[in-house]
Order: sequence, then structure tokens, then C-alpha cells
Amino acid sequence: MSTNFPTTIDSYAAKVDNTTDVMAADINNPQDAIEALEAKVGVDSSAVVTSHDYLFAHLIVTGTIMLFGQNAAPTGWTRKADWQDNAMICYASAGNIGSGGSVNPQSTHTHTGPSHQHTGPSHTHSIPTEGGYDIGGTGSGTGLTSGTSGAAGTGATGAGGTGATGASSAPHYQEVIAATKD
Repeated sequence: MSTNFPTTIDSYAAKVDNTTDVMAADINNPQDAIEALEAKVGVDSSAVVTSHDYLFAHLIVTGTIMLFGQNAAPTGWTRKADWQDNAMICYASAGNIGSGGSVNPQSTHTHTGPSHQHTGPSHTHSIPTEGGYDIGGTGSGTGLTSGTSGAAGTGATGAGGTGATGASSAPHYQEVIAATKD
């Protein structure tokens, strides 16, 4: 009997010492199965298009671009230096992909304008709980009407004191490299 692999899985009867005669077929059938497995897997750099070695080597086609969270491109890939220091945009609509812009997202830059400070007196707003005003806009242009407010209490504004301009607007980011499959 020769092997049935790869169309079906072979089945072999168990042999018992000092009871079962070992025949040539008992050795040849597993050898046929091993040869079928080797043909299915393929040798390194196999050109047989049905072998696993060929299929895995060609699973990702040449020219595919992928992102990697490491400093160097893996074996079989080339780092895309022309994509260095570019921000990536997830393209979700129909049409062709493209590129644009001229500012390196990692470059430092300044905003021009006169240096200035924002100052203002610290102050509070009080809303009475009984017989006071209800903020709702049903009055005669003031936005306040007589009645009971559900938002009673006192609170300070956040604009008290002084503060300088120049807050950082850099978003959180993760550095990756882009590489092309060789």
C-alpha cells in the first residue's frame, strides 16, 4: 500500500513485539508518507508553487509596505527612508492614496506674535436657590427669569490670576519604521 497523503490521512495498524510479522509494506508505507510530507512542505527556496515553503515565502508579495515597531527592517525587507519623519493618515474613503504637506512633524517650530500675558481678576458667580433666578432664557432678553434654580451654588472662574502663552500641542505618538518587502 502506498500513502494516501495528502488527499487523506494515512492509518497504520499497531505492531506487537514477538507477535506481528514485520513486512516490507510496514516500512515502505511510512516512508511513502514521509516523502509526501517532504514534497508538501518543500525544500528551502522551493520553486514548487504548491509547497508550503514556496507559499510562505510568497505569502506577502514583493513591494508590500508594512510598519514595524523596531529600529531596523527585518530580513527580507528594506526600510523606506523616504517615509522617515512623516505623519501617517488612515485613508478610509474611496480613491487613490497619496501624500502631501511640507512640514516635518518632528521639527521644532515657533508661533510668531507679540509676547503677552493674560490677566484677569478672580471672581465668583452666585445663583440663589430660592426665589432667585432660573437660567433658561425665557425672560425679556436677559436669559434670566424669576423662579427657583436647579443649579444653585457659588463657583470661581478659571480665569483668575495670570498665565503665559506657549502650551505644547504635541500629540501622543508611537514611532515605527516603514519597510518594503524585497
